[in-house]
Formats: sequence, structure tokens, C-alpha cells
Amino acid sequence: MLSIRRCTTGFTLVELVVTIIILSVIGVVAYAKFPSFSGFTIPGYCASTKSALRRVQTQAMNDVATTSAYQVVVNSTNVQWRNSSLNLDNSNNCTGSKCSQLVRLSEEDINRGIRFSPNQFYFDSMGRYVSAATQSNQTVTITISAPQQSPQQVTLYQEGYIDGCN
Repeated sequence: MLSIRRCTTGFTLVELVVTIIILSVIGVVAYAKFPSFSGFTIPGYCASTKSALRRVQTQAMNDVATTSAYQVVVNSTNVQWRNSSLNLDNSNNCTGSKCSQLVRLSEEDINRGIRFSPNQFYFDSMGRYVSAATQSNQTVTITISAPQQSPQQVTLYQEGYIDGCN
């Protein structure tokens, strides 16, 4: 009778399957821990900011009864507006035209490092900005930035034109 020699080098199918399952579980857990950005996060905040600024600008131009300026305050996590003659809702969960919060970063996005560049300016009755804390010659710029992503900018020109979010 011939003796059959079995080759015992290599891995069994069970060992390979168990190894693949363990590596898959480790990969899923590790991937969930990494902060991720959608490709639309920064452009979405940029478009929301531009739209909100246009809304306040339009309201300032349409309001003939109020003589106080429409102030826009940008800090690192939100954009809000103020007017001393209007009773605005300052709560975090407000909605509608009387809400002072224009754009607010979510907690997740704050933890991911998304930030607005702080700024402050006013709209007059013609829709132009009156003054700005970080004013250059003819523009006011609000930058929305995040780590490992290119920043987006909303630019307000002295004549009142609002541009950005390319």
C-alpha cells in the first residue's frame, strides 16, 4: 500500500474565515471612531449663511418703520442677527422670521472642527453694510473652515452684493 503524504503547511479554511471576521469587526469599530465630513457639509453651511444674510438684508431694506440698524453677529459656532426695536427669539430651538439664530453649527460639526470666522456688521436701509469689526476696504468676509477641507467664504461687498460659496 502506498502511503499518502499530506501537506500540512498553510491555513485551514476555518482559520481564514475567523481571521477575516475579526479584521472586519475591528475595521468597522475603528471607522466609526474617525470624524468624517460629507462633501456637502461646508458648502451647505456656506449656502445657508449666504441665504440668511440676504434675508436680513432684504428685511432691512423693506422695514420703513424701524430706524435701528440690523446687526449681524458671527461667532465661531453661529450666525445671528439683532435689531433693538424688534422682539427676537434668542432660544436655541426657535423657528420663523423672529428667530435671532440664522445659522447654527450642529454639535457633531463643532466636534469635527467646523468654525465660522468671527465678524460683526450692520445693514442700512439700502442693504449696504454700515460698519464691520474686521472691515477691509470694500468687503466683509465670513469664512467657514474645517480641518482637512478647503474653506468656503461668503463675501459681502460695500454696495450690498453678497457672493461666495464657489
